[in-house]
Amino acid sequence: METVDSYDASLGFRGSAGVAWRDLVAGANMWRIWTVLGWRDFYHQTNRTVLGPAWSVVGLVIMVGSLGFVYGSLLSTPARVGYPFTAAGLIAWFFISGCLQGGFTTFVNSAGTMKERTLPVSFGLYRYTWRLFVEFCLKFSVFAFFAVFSQFNPGLSLLYLVPMLVLYFCNGLWVNLLFGIIGGRARDMAQLVNPLMLIAFLATPVLWPSSALGANAFISTYNPLSHFIDIIREPLLGNAPPFGSLVLVFAVTIMGWSAAFFVFARTRNNIVFWL
Repeated sequence: METVDSYDASLGFRGSAGVAWRDLVAGANMWRIWTVLGWRDFYHQTNRTVLGPAWSVVGLVIMVGSLGFVYGSLLSTPARVGYPFTAAGLIAWFFISGCLQGGFTTFVNSAGTMKERTLPVSFGLYRYTWRLFVEFCLKFSVFAFFAVFSQFNPGLSLLYLVPMLVLYFCNGLWVNLLFGIIGGRARDMAQLVNPLMLIAFLATPVLWPSSALGANAFISTYNPLSHFIDIIREPLLGNAPPFGSLVLVFAVTIMGWSAAFFVFARTRNNIVFWL
């Protein structure tokens, strides 16, 4: 028998929080489905093309090759260091920007499924975040290509990547949850964030090292995105993730999930009506 989701208007915040928590758990338990659908979403975005999902890798190879050469020349950085540095920074940035910009469509894109099937509201959240994560992991092949090209060996520091990837996925979930709710309610928010992301990209040490700022290094130090970049880039460059960056990322993770869960508990029953 199919279960019908119901809304009890007499529930206080504690009751709504319990419903929201059960929704998130129920969505997570359906991982066998949303992992397959998330991969299919990634695959079908390049449907009827010659290279298929490989275009994501090829495009990044071209970008790293061109930007690595230009910024390497400007900053007098040897190719052995410059290309891996640029590749690692762009790989991390594309996942971050995918969540911050694309997160507004998390629930909008799954509106048809939510209206036709009795599924946890969070199902679309996991599906979209997994799609981004699949593309994120695939792009590490670009770093491997340039590491071989530059004869660069990061060594055993690559083992740090495993917990860092878990951290990225957890942060992607809360960002897509919070932004997905906002984007479902106010569709024009994405138009406001898109130009801001260009400013954020220019102010974040993705293509250039923080040391290049000199006395203005505080721009990088107080930019949370810089620390998210560092916990992925440093292991790829043969170093341990900076302790300060780890502390800040953990703090952002806790605060972000707290805010996202609070908003989700308050708005869960309204989301499907906004789509």
